[in-house]
Amino acid sequence: MTKIALIGAGGKVGRRLVQKLKDDPEYLMFYVEKQSERLKEYGVTVSEMKDAVEDADYVVLAVPDRLIQFVSKEVTQYMKEGAVLMTLDPAATYSGAIEELPHLKYVVLHPNHPSVFTSSSDPEVTKDYWGGVAPMDMVCTLVKGEEADKKEVEILAKKMFTPVNQVFWMTAEQMCLLEPGVVELVTAPLFEAMREAMERIIEMGVPREAAHSFVTGHLRPQLHTSFGDADPDNMSDGAKAALKRGMSLIMKPGWKEEVLNVDFIKKFTREIADFHE
Repeated sequence: MTKIALIGAGGKVGRRLVQKLKDDPEYLMFYVEKQSERLKEYGVTVSEMKDAVEDADYVVLAVPDRLIQFVSKEVTQYMKEGAVLMTLDPAATYSGAIEELPHLKYVVLHPNHPSVFTSSSDPEVTKDYWGGVAPMDMVCTLVKGEEADKKEVEILAKKMFTPVNQVFWMTAEQMCLLEPGVVELVTAPLFEAMREAMERIIEMGVPREAAHSFVTGHLRPQLHTSFGDADPDNMSDGAKAALKRGMSLIMKPGWKEEVLNVDFIKKFTREIADFHE
């Protein structure tokens, strides 16, 4: 039986993983959490760090990025040779905040979250924005280990975030170009700008309910035109002209080279992980 130590089991992500893994007969689970009351509803027992980590095949760090450099140093001193240290976000790994020891293996995995194009008649699926009910894909990085390790890691990863469709393997750098790169430094601010623009016209007198309906209604064809299967020729000539003018007004020249830049991403991941060499 595979032994897994889940560190930070009482956090937001940690509790989701407890739900997914606690009754799996393939895994012997150990949980580490300072605020043990957070886990009472799941009927699991909290262990001391050393007891949980010793002899564990996998040690999963479900802790904030800024703490990973400290927690990883503590857990690795107890880990057996050949064990896998698994993190759930690439920033700490890519920034160098995690010291790689020669006798251990290192993996990063992260859920893609359910796609905006997910279609279902089940309201539980359509209302699942983070994963756990709606199917999604995920990305994994074998930072240090053997190619043969991927099969077992992928099985565990799918169980941790089930239901999962596809698992994409890539480098830590490629994962960081996705996040924080594209999805946190680009798309998240753009969506926030959309909300601020809507609030601006509401202040100018447009009824809130009408503004919300109009803006969110237009998001669907726009998203499908840019990312999906909608024919761009269905856009009016006026909409195409407005798109071109808006890009020139809002997106400053050279923004892609400035933001999606490996040197900048490396520096920014150090800020996220609060890691200073």
